[in-house]
Amino acid sequence: MRHIVGIIRSVAIAVGKFSLCIFLSLVILRLMRAYEITPAFHLRDDADARTQASISLIASIIVSHLRMDGDKFHYSIDWRDPGSDPDIAFWSKGVGEPHIVALSTEERLYRRVRVSVDPFNLFGSDIRSIATCRTVAFGYEGEAFLCLRNDDLCPISSDCSLAKVQVRTEFLLNGSHMDGWLGSATPKN
Repeated sequence: MRHIVGIIRSVAIAVGKFSLCIFLSLVILRLMRAYEITPAFHLRDDADARTQASISLIASIIVSHLRMDGDKFHYSIDWRDPGSDPDIAFWSKGVGEPHIVALSTEERLYRRVRVSVDPFNLFGSDIRSIATCRTVAFGYEGEAFLCLRNDDLCPISSDCSLAKVQVRTEFLLNGSHMDGWLGSATPKN
């Protein structure tokens, strides 16, 4: 009899954990929404005016949504060698360390976002608000992955010939890239 009670208890715990996972997934989907913001064309030439306009538009969309409601609590984590320039983020294997960089002004945030969107620049960093959990990560071809609160306004491209926006909620469920990275770095700045 005790054996059967133990099995029933184990199944109840397993079902409870499964239900908790489903519940937390639904809560995450209800609280956050992810977007992919991409250039509307392949960025081929750094000197091309249309390429630069696309990079600027994507950066503007991101900054306006990160700064919604007066949010000024943005940080990035840069891997760089000790003592190196924060805006270069050059790092050597085995030497580089994570550095937390405050992006509290709109100018500094825009500069960091624009450089991170630009596929012709070797610099890039993820950015997160510690106040609202709004987050942006960047790809290598001018794309950005923006995570916003569910009640935030959806990002919209003012020129679809330069940038596209797509809802990509599956990013929230298929990985932990946008969760908790700020706590894993040690403050250096």
